[in-house]
Amino acid sequence: MLTNSKRKNVAFLGAGSIANKVAPMLKQARFHPYAVGSLNHAKEFAFRHGFEKFYTNYEKLLEDKNIDLVYINTPHSLHYEHIKICLENYKNVLCEKSFTLNFKQAKELIELAKTKKLLLAEAIWTRYMPYINIIKDFLAKDLIGEIVSIEANLAYNVMHKNRITSLGLVEVLCLMLEFILLILHLVF
Repeated sequence: MLTNSKRKNVAFLGAGSIANKVAPMLKQARFHPYAVGSLNHAKEFAFRHGFEKFYTNYEKLLEDKNIDLVYINTPHSLHYEHIKICLENYKNVLCEKSFTLNFKQAKELIELAKTKKLLLAEAIWTRYMPYINIIKDFLAKDLIGEIVSIEANLAYNVMHKNRITSLGLVEVLCLMLEFILLILHLVF
């Protein structure tokens, strides 16, 4: 559970490319870069981003009682397993998209988090982009007529991205689906 202290210790489970983008934002958000767990890059990542500790074993990372939140940024296919082990070790979790590979896994993890009274959230950034406020403003002023269809486009070429040929497609699709669901929520 999150402590009441001012400093919130965040641990990263994984040290890949997205972690390198998120790590610098921790201090801006008043979180403390406390520990990183990575099977291959923990020491280098910790040094580069100012994390106090590093672990090359996930189980050892999760035994650390000073961790308030674990940010999971490992490959999609491992999210279910990694979220579950974090929750079983009483760690709050923020997981990169896509959260899990299917509804059954997501439901199980949500129930586990509820039972243990832990935070479990998916990191969806599209909800916080500046254009969302523009859309809200348009809707509030009735500048948009009746919505009969929605088209979502990330507006960048993904034809030659290796990640699109595998589960990476799930990552792109979930961003567009999140956008569509947000718009529908605002309208109805």
